[in-house]
Amino acid sequence: ARHPEIRGQLMSAAPQYLGRAGDVLARKRLAQYRRYAELVASQEAALLAEDMESFEAISTEISDLQYEIGSPDAVEDSAHVEAEVSKEAAAVLEGALEAVERIRSRLSSMRDAGAQNIKNVKQRRPQVRRYVAEGTEAPGPSSKLDFTL
Repeated sequence: ARHPEIRGQLMSAAPQYLGRAGDVLARKRLAQYRRYAELVASQEAALLAEDMESFEAISTEISDLQYEIGSPDAVEDSAHVEAEVSKEAAAVLEGALEAVERIRSRLSSMRDAGAQNIKNVKQRRPQVRRYVAEGTEAPGPSSKLDFTL
């Protein structure tokens, strides 16, 4: 309160600084969201190619990026972000969310198909054991196979 004119100048400068810093943060976040969307697209491509090694590696990259995105920045106030940047970020994230949903659906289908395949293998096991048991018995008309051409 000693120098009201200085205090007024500092107070009026603060929102401009926060606005610029907020814009920098918004551009940084947008770049991170774009990278996230790229990784999700790559992960979906790896899944469709049944390249589970790449799928897992990309999953690690996504986790690292999510940690980075979730970490606090020096400027937390992004209320001064331009509307266009916010709209672009929302569009990027909506596209990534759609891809994530396709990945989840595909993995769920693969899990269901895998579970059915495991069930089928378990059901065949007794029959295979019976074949093995028949094959170890003394040769007879019912257990002899003729492979001559």
